Amino acid sequence: MASTERKSPHPGPPPKGEGNSNEKRNLKGRLVVTGGGGFLGSRVVNWLRQRGASDIFAPRSERFNLVERDSCREVVQGADTVIHLAARVGGIGFNRETRARSSSTT
Repeated sequence: MASTERKSPHPGPPPKGEGNSNEKRNLKGRLVVTGGGGFLGSRVVNWLRQRGASDIFAPRSERFNLVERDSCREVVQGADTVIHLAARVGGIGFNRETRARSSSTT
């Protein structure tokens, strides 16, 4: 009888000690992390630095408007890798003040 177990296309990280041998090499070059100053992005930037990345650019919204095409082009110019984590959010205070809205009419 055939197995009904489905395998994920993203099996997750390898077990400890079995890392990708190209991991350090892949972190070379210029890395752009949009949202790199935010909650998640700052942790990603730290993770990259701990693994040997040295040329990391985290554009700030005060200087770059990632809604504008020309600004996006400027940010990624010369990048070898782009990790896009930027988002427009309201923060914890906004989330507390604005309750989730349901689309149902019950």
